[in-house]
Parts: sequence; structure tokens; C-alpha cells
Amino acid sequence: MVWIIAHETDPDELLEVLKERKVAIEVTLTSNAFILGVKNEAHPVQMYRYHNVPFVISTDDPGVSRSSLSNEYLLFMVRYRPSYDELKKVAYNSIRYSFLSESEKVEEIKSLDKRYANFEARIAKMAGYGRAGSSPGARRSRGR
Repeated sequence: MVWIIAHETDPDELLEVLKERKVAIEVTLTSNAFILGVKNEAHPVQMYRYHNVPFVISTDDPGVSRSSLSNEYLLFMVRYRPSYDELKKVAYNSIRYSFLSESEKVEEIKSLDKRYANFEARIAKMAGYGRAGSSPGARRSRGR
């Protein structure tokens, strides 16, 4: 089991090896909490984050945990409060560390790049950052 990593003889060295070798860890939050009783600060995802070990958010078969991938991402957000950039990195990891061919990965990353760009442009427009002379910093200064 992945959570046993903290009980290894030299977990810091093992985490460094995982990082260097770019070994991604699957994180199944609902299943880990339900089956193993491991959640919140006790979950090893905190170690992976701290040591920059790549990981992906995943889920078990719905018959095991009755969860969805959307629910797992929501749980990750609520429990661990990652930055937007970290959340994007985890989403990209799901492509980078997938079993797709390299050409398929390139295409999927391009597609995800486009979807993020569209999403971010919509959010910026809603926030009023799309107007001439308007930037997040400018809006904050005007509000003071």
C-alpha cells in the first residue's frame, strides 16, 4: 500500500527517488479514507506535495467507493487547498503519466491547454480583467 511509505526505513530517500525517476502515485482519496481510514493530514498526498513527487487524482471502480473523478478532485480541493497552478499540474499529470502514446499525450495536452486558456479567458472577462487598462493589480488599487 502506498500509505506505508512513511514507515519505510528512509522515506525521504524513497520520495526523492520517486521524484527523480518521475514515478507518479495514484491518489484515491475516497477509497483511502473508506478502506484504510487514511485522510486529511494523515494522507501521504501531503508528503508527495512537500517532496514534489508527481501524483494523479484517481478513483476506484464505482462499485468500490461510489465516487467519481469529479468528486475526488473536489475532495482534494476542500481538504488540501492546492493553488490553482498546483491543481492544473495535477490535471496535466493525468495525461503525462498515462498509458497513452507520446503522440496522443501531445494531442491531449494541446487540447487541455486550449480548454484552460478558454476557461481562464472567460473568468478574466467575468472579473473585468478583459477591459483596456484593467488588470488584477489595477482593480485592487482602484478599490483602495
